[in-house]
Amino acid sequence: MQNGLKKYDYLTDHFEFPGGKIEERESPKDTIIREISEELHTDISGYRIEEYMIVTHAYPDFTVTLHNFLIYTDDFEFELTEHQSFRWCSPSELNSLNWAAADKVVVDHLLEDLSAGRIKTA
Repeated sequence: MQNGLKKYDYLTDHFEFPGGKIEERESPKDTIIREISEELHTDISGYRIEEYMIVTHAYPDFTVTLHNFLIYTDDFEFELTEHQSFRWCSPSELNSLNWAAADKVVVDHLLEDLSAGRIKTA
């Protein structure tokens, strides 16, 4: 999903995967379920959700740790509430987006794992 105006210019208009901060007594998986519900107004709790990778990235003004998940579904309807746009992408299109630096690390690993057959898209 594409950010709008952000506090830091290096995040403005960049694409990021949906997500947010882990709350007290919340697991990373519970966090992504809650954040998808808040940001996209859809319930993914019944979907197949697998832990993928954890990335810690130091931006100039803060450090972020991303817990990334693969979410499998054939039908995904949602309402965009916090971002200016979104894109559904095939693997070959992922590098055409202007990714936030922390998310770009995930994209690179995802493309490598898809290419090597470690992840299936269907």
